[in-house]
Amino acid sequence: MTDFAKKVKQSIIIDGLISLIIGIFIVVWPGITASVAAVMIGVGFISIGSAKFSISVFGEDGNKFRIIEVILSILYIIAGIFIVVDVKYSGVSLLLVASVLTGILWISEGITQITDAIEWKEHRVLYTILAIINIIAGVSLLFSPLFGGLFLWMFFGITLITVGIVKLVQSVAIN
Repeated sequence: MTDFAKKVKQSIIIDGLISLIIGIFIVVWPGITASVAAVMIGVGFISIGSAKFSISVFGEDGNKFRIIEVILSILYIIAGIFIVVDVKYSGVSLLLVASVLTGILWISEGITQITDAIEWKEHRVLYTILAIINIIAGVSLLFSPLFGGLFLWMFFGITLITVGIVKLVQSVAIN
């Protein structure tokens, strides 16, 4: 086995283990992992806001949108602080926001699929069925965002476990 193949195999093993471990954490402790993810997002918002603020305040003088960049950077910082300070509810908020946004996206996708089904003669029935499923799934997420968000979070964890196992099996198959 070449040196390159060994490095590829090692990276697949590491990727598989990380996916498997994070997936197990999400499935076993969904609330805690959602809170940790939300805090990481909050810290990211604070970092982005701080960087944007320093660039917009101390950057070039010719920037026409400086005041907008300052306002946006302050909003990033404030949002990040709210997320980090309220750790108990930040995980629930993350699930709610993800669920509502996913519901809106699925409804939009369903509407797009319906318009595509009208124009396309081939596979019209299939596109219409998929559109109806997307719209029903999106509406159900909007009407029950907490349950839907928890379902999506658990599905994400199960997907990570599956991907981790597949990558570990793949690494064994590489010779």
